[in-house]
Amino acid sequence: MSAAARPARHAEALERAFRAFPDSHEQLRAQGLAYYRYFPTARGRAAAGILQSNLGDVRPPHAGAPSSREVFKQSLGRRTIDEMALYADAQRRSLADCAAARATKIACSGPP
Repeated sequence: MSAAARPARHAEALERAFRAFPDSHEQLRAQGLAYYRYFPTARGRAAAGILQSNLGDVRPPHAGAPSSREVFKQSLGRRTIDEMALYADAQRRSLADCAAARATKIACSGPP
């Protein structure tokens, strides 16, 4: 396969792999596939902002090569934070903040 054909083939593989995943914020939220931060608004509702990791471009995996996470940890010389736990905690804290602000009925004003 030529180097020029690899990006197109990779994009096709990603499209097939993720075809079953939802496309809307409401579906992502309902299925627990995304984390959100909530903010109290003037009307007692909460606005939501999606938490996204800053991983950059998705690149095809290289067979036999260590993951970029492993390379990163080795470069740091220490463990890294579990970003999923970090996102879940940020979502939990934002919901608690909304409740404390008397926004007891958490609702989203829509996707960011």
